[in-house]
Parts: sequence; structure tokens; C-alpha cells
Amino acid sequence: MVIYKSDFTRYTAELRPFDSSNPGYVSSFDRKEMMSAFKSLEFRRMIDLELTYAYSIRNKMDRLYEEGLEIIKLIDSELEEK
Repeated sequence: MVIYKSDFTRYTAELRPFDSSNPGYVSSFDRKEMMSAFKSLEFRRMIDLELTYAYSIRNKMDRLYEEGLEIIKLIDSELEEK
């Protein structure tokens, strides 16, 4: 199964400069620019793609979990026979 994801972190990192001495600071100008970007169709599509990616990963993990339980049952069965 091929799973695709967006480039979400690159997109959000470009919305404001990062100051390591004050990482929580966002200027008034940057806040307005970020809110405008967050309301864009491009951002909405990116969020939808991220959610699709997350659901795909969750579904794969659920299947792997079930497969793991089956393997444990097989091992337990083999050990009980000895």
C-alpha cells in the first residue's frame, strides 16, 4: 500500500519567522498572514490530505495489531503442544 502525505510542516513553517530565543512569539502582521493562509482553499486541501494520511496510517496499524495477535496465538498454540 502506498500512502501519500502533504508537505504540511514546510507550509506552516513558512508562514512566520522562527526566533529560537522566543519561539512562541508571532507578530501581529504574521498572525494576520497566518489566518489568511489558514482560510485558503490550498490549506484546506492540505489538511484534508493530512487527515487522509493519518486515517491510512491508523488503518494500517489496526491491521498490523490484529496480525500481531494472530501470531501470538500461533506461538502460544505451538508452545502448548510441546
